[in-house]
Amino acid sequence: MPFSLAVMALFVGCGGGSGGDTAVLENWEGRFPGECDDGADNDGDGAYDCNDSDCDGAPDCAPDTGDSGPTGDTADTADTAAAAAAALQARRDAAWEALMEDVQEWFDHGYAVGLGVAVVLDGEVAYAVGEGVTQYGGGIPVDVDTVFRWNSVSKFHTALAVMQLVESGALDLEAPVTDLLPDLTLTGNQGSDVLTLHRLMTMTSALPDAWDTQCSGELESYWQFASPELMVESGTLFNYTNAAWSLTGRLIEEASGQPFIDYMQDQVLGPAGMASATFDVDEVVAGLNYTFGYDGDFYTPDIHDCPYLRPAGWLHGSVLDLASMAEVMLARGAGLVSTDSFDHIAGRMFTTGFSDDSAYGYGLYNFEYKGISLLGHNGAGAGHRSFVLFAPELGFAVVTASNNEYFDPFVVAERAFELFLDLDPDWEPPQTATDPDSWAEYVGTYEDPVNVGTIVVTLAEDQKLYARF
Repeated sequence: MPFSLAVMALFVGCGGGSGGDTAVLENWEGRFPGECDDGADNDGDGAYDCNDSDCDGAPDCAPDTGDSGPTGDTADTADTAAAAAAALQARRDAAWEALMEDVQEWFDHGYAVGLGVAVVLDGEVAYAVGEGVTQYGGGIPVDVDTVFRWNSVSKFHTALAVMQLVESGALDLEAPVTDLLPDLTLTGNQGSDVLTLHRLMTMTSALPDAWDTQCSGELESYWQFASPELMVESGTLFNYTNAAWSLTGRLIEEASGQPFIDYMQDQVLGPAGMASATFDVDEVVAGLNYTFGYDGDFYTPDIHDCPYLRPAGWLHGSVLDLASMAEVMLARGAGLVSTDSFDHIAGRMFTTGFSDDSAYGYGLYNFEYKGISLLGHNGAGAGHRSFVLFAPELGFAVVTASNNEYFDPFVVAERAFELFLDLDPDWEPPQTATDPDSWAEYVGTYEDPVNVGTIVVTLAEDQKLYARF
């Protein structure tokens, strides 16, 4: 190699030299690798290592930019991240494929007619599908835009509307409902002022779950003439009742000045991105792409409509609609309500008694399963069944609906939960058994004037508690 090229190579690789004569070029700081970091004055000019201008540009004297490492390390990190992302996606795709195989088994065994499923991962819709047909024995396929009836999944949507009006000051959770509905009366020895929105939405109002055979009454007219008798002292017992949510819807109307259907469309469903969702069955039928419920009989939305119970169970929408709402819920109500309001809806307001860890918020059950905190609610009626399941801490949700009363959508939701999430393999369900010797206090005769009449409870020698009615 000619001398001039050898000198140039050293300048490029180890730093620069300030001298222009041959003597300086033959002896400068950084002439040999490591001289700019060896603590010595190698060229005897009184300047050491990086303080010597000869070392300007040397790798050992490069400024610290805060980068994680040299370009090669950065590229390796990017490659590692890309590989991890690809592996995660492959795992999720495999989970979805396995879920669809399970769904197909429901169809193969004749338990499913039509089905919609959507899975939300990292707070965003990741998968959605519509399978089967819109009507038992029919040929119109279900797709992701097909509208199902969601039944009691409606309730937490109604709760979102309440919390909006609480935030605006139009409603008060703890005020007697008679503040807005002074003409409301109750039969019996309890005054109607014992009813509050909090009790209505936590299922502790003690209103009986009354279903009239004639469902033509609107919210206003129904509650104008209704005079129910509370089952027990209000606020003391968890009692699942659709009537409480009906009255909640009536309070939304009174506080907002709008019909329930319109308020929900304008302030909840629309803003949540639920493009085809509605509480208006006429709108569902006009849209044409809807399911017929089946339980041995057939139900179109207009065949089984009950205006005064719409807030409790008449939401119609596609799985994509409910997946959009799931995104909102996983973002703690963003765009609809404050985080404090969301915490009311998702909170552990009242223990249900179903198990030690099961509690109810405002339209959602709150429980723990395999080490993960979950929110969920099912829906059933008019030949339709549905389920929503949220894991807020993990950004996960699954929504599923069917148009066959004999299909259990919770099985699909639970299976999705198992497939997509890392669960605690050592988790065991809480032990809820009680000592049979303590059951004697429940023995007796009870009256349920609304649903089943006389109930006789006995404790048998086999240490089982029997209820006959």
